Amino acid sequence: MEGLVSFAGRRVLVTGHTGFKGSWLCLWLSRLGAKVSGFSDAIPTDPSHFAVLELDLDDRRGDICNPAAIDAAVAETRPEIIFHFAAQSLVRKAYSDPLTTYRANVLGTLAVLEAARKSGVGGVVVATTDKVYRNDESGRRYREGDELGGADPYSASKACVDLMARSYRESFGGDGAQWMAGLGSYAYNDLGWRKTAILGEDYSYPYTQAAGFTAEFCGLGGQITKRVWAPLDTTDWSSYVAQLPRDFDGVPVKSLMEFDVNFYATEEEWAKSRSASESEVEKVRF
Repeated sequence: MEGLVSFAGRRVLVTGHTGFKGSWLCLWLSRLGAKVSGFSDAIPTDPSHFAVLELDLDDRRGDICNPAAIDAAVAETRPEIIFHFAAQSLVRKAYSDPLTTYRANVLGTLAVLEAARKSGVGGVVVATTDKVYRNDESGRRYREGDELGGADPYSASKACVDLMARSYRESFGGDGAQWMAGLGSYAYNDLGWRKTAILGEDYSYPYTQAAGFTAEFCGLGGQITKRVWAPLDTTDWSSYVAQLPRDFDGVPVKSLMEFDVNFYATEEEWAKSRSASESEVEKVRF
């Protein structure tokens, strides 16, 4: 459960948030303290689970297949992670209207992945289904490496989505967006950190850097107690350093001014930087 605490204060965008699974996810994220935004075309049923919940979130409407609408939603909400649940998910409807099904599932997912790529979003979770696998009628449970091959339009469209998501992961998996893989495990295993805060500039690359650090650090059992984001091109960092908590093992600093990720190693270094007025930028560099 400690890893779930990392959602507190994080900006999360959920597509298909008015659907049954999407509304449950929004409820869960809201209770964990996340800043939730949702993007969906309409409430799919009346009555609906989403309407009953009356969630306090940023409720946005639009066409998931409209790249401009998705780009705007991502740019305005600045999510650290996207959960992509929006889809045409009814098997019978897919038989009667395969064009709409392929459009929503394939082109909609492509629009989301491309918006995330261009904005440097830290991570995207794409919902899938067991129907993506070729059914050999053996009765055994499916495994991740099983052959894709859903026969009906819905299943085939979701198999396309799986291939596309894999393509984006392998083609754009983070190197261009500075995912910073390895630093979370380095801080936890080599530096011995267990509790940290994050300080960085408020734009897409540091978000992605922080996401890579967070995924590994929290996955190993580490805890991030606070994230402080300074406006882009900030030169006086003193007011942002002052927002850092006292109780931590170290602070990774992510800034456009440096092309590496910098660390505070001791509370003494942190206290010294807090007392600085005119030279705080030098204290942030290592």
